[in-house]
Amino acid sequence: MITIVDILTGMAWAGGLALVFQLASVVFGFDTTDTDVDTELGDDGGVRMFSILGFTSFLFMFGLVGRYFILTVGLHLALSILIAFAVGVGSMYLVAYLFYKAKSLETNGTIRIQNALDCTGTVYLPFKNDLNGTVHINVNGIMREYDGKAFDGKGNFKVGDSVKVKEVKGNFVEVIKN
Repeated sequence: MITIVDILTGMAWAGGLALVFQLASVVFGFDTTDTDVDTELGDDGGVRMFSILGFTSFLFMFGLVGRYFILTVGLHLALSILIAFAVGVGSMYLVAYLFYKAKSLETNGTIRIQNALDCTGTVYLPFKNDLNGTVHINVNGIMREYDGKAFDGKGNFKVGDSVKVKEVKGNFVEVIKN
């Protein structure tokens, strides 16, 4: 006859093996964490508690904690199941929170030309008055190359001159000598 302890043991084994499989697949480049159900918590839609990973962590913790409190501590069955359920839901939330925080670390690396305003750099290809040249501008610690023009169409810029971006127009920057 199958007992509740056998069921909890099976749940712990199933959840644990699934977690190990998911961890191994993520480590080896097969992302299995993006199989989420459309139930989201929070206003930003970022905490996905009901995912395959969340469900397997629930199974694992529910089975382990329930089995522990029934066999080792000797608590009543209903109280053991209630505690195991609470710990299982907590593990689902913890997994969702950890992935939410990890996702917030992502960046796409895009630098918008508008961010170059008031940044400094140097002239790479010389230009004067209304003619275009090329400038290297340091934007957020990253050196970027932009087409440059003299601000107000006035100025003579030689290679190596220090410049400051005064205005951004379209895909080029207007600079003054720094």
